[in-house]
Amino acid sequence: MFTMSEDCARMPTAPDGGRHRLGCPAHSYVSALVLVRTALCVMPPESPAVHTDPTAELALRTATSRSEDDPVAPFCALPTSSPTPVLMPQAPNGRPPHDLPEDVTARFYDAVAARYDAQVDRRTDNLQVRLSFCERVASIAGPGGLILDFGCGTGIDAAWYAARGHRVVAYDISPAMVDVLRERCKSEIESGRVTPTAGPLAAMTNALEEAGQVAAIAANFAVLNHVRELKPLLQILASHLASGGALVACVLNPFYRRDMLQAWWWRNALRSFGKGAIQMSSNVTTYRHFVGAMRRAAGPEFVLEDVCAAGGSKLLGTLDSNFLFVVLRRLS
Repeated sequence: MFTMSEDCARMPTAPDGGRHRLGCPAHSYVSALVLVRTALCVMPPESPAVHTDPTAELALRTATSRSEDDPVAPFCALPTSSPTPVLMPQAPNGRPPHDLPEDVTARFYDAVAARYDAQVDRRTDNLQVRLSFCERVASIAGPGGLILDFGCGTGIDAAWYAARGHRVVAYDISPAMVDVLRERCKSEIESGRVTPTAGPLAAMTNALEEAGQVAAIAANFAVLNHVRELKPLLQILASHLASGGALVACVLNPFYRRDMLQAWWWRNALRSFGKGAIQMSSNVTTYRHFVGAMRRAAGPEFVLEDVCAAGGSKLLGTLDSNFLFVVLRRLS
């Protein structure tokens, strides 16, 4: 669901197209990357990379309460009233297992649900990422395998899976996004190929108890980047995944070269040195997890099987891809 937030943060209506570049040659990020990677390697192992989703934050503000770092985007006048917070299962430390925070995130996506598809799919690279991701999930699920579409959004992926013979439990925290899915997947829902569910994780759990264990879990377009602590959530998801099945996630690349040419990336990386996170100051954050942190969070239920770039050039590899595909295999 996150992709539109990323796009809007760089909309052409913002000053300088929303991109404030550093006054340095484009190739200089390579040596700087070595420095940053070295420093981040000594950070606490359970600490993810963090940055704020600037557009999601706009859901909390009116047009008259922008800071100088805010993009001038058409979503600045989104509703500011807060619905009843969704109650999430508590982790042992008393915090929600996936600290979205759920009320803010749900409100933002509720507000943009009607125009989400047009915003995200205007980019051809997003279309290719989506297709590559869905094909990988389908191959892991096997013919007719049950798929959990975790963070299903408006149902584009769920419809794709169903059209190829899969049954799908489609879950999202945003009821409005799932309402769009219900319209898109009317026939699939009537035939029982797609089971939509929205709200707290308990709703997803109830749907999966009826559907049975899933062959694959799909978390497309940076759903897991809304999660502060991956381990408690991965434990919940693992309980619904058949032995030998896999969770496939499309996550934001913490070392995407184009982000590293932006002032916000360096400003917050330098501010956060030694703190275990790259963080922008605000109320709404997203988390760019490092591969090592994801590997540690996955055990013992999962093993990290694969990490690869979701597009970009072969020459630059993962540095040239905004997204990474991560495959976590369920252990018996």
